[in-house]
Amino acid sequence: TLLPRNFIRISKSCIINASAVSAVKKNLAGASTVYFAGTDKVAYASRSYFKNLCQRIGDIKNII
Repeated sequence: TLLPRNFIRISKSCIINASAVSAVKKNLAGASTVYFAGTDKVAYASRSYFKNLCQRIGDIKNII
């Protein structure tokens, strides 16, 4: 089955709910850090998936 549109892949091993993202810290040398609202958990977006992540959440979220 397919996931709803608000779920996106940010690395080969990680799929996140974009509506739960509070901020993204860009890292030019490696994986960028994705922060979630209401929790201390973080995820790491690989450089190959970063552009898609920004397109999907760039209008509504904070990219640091």
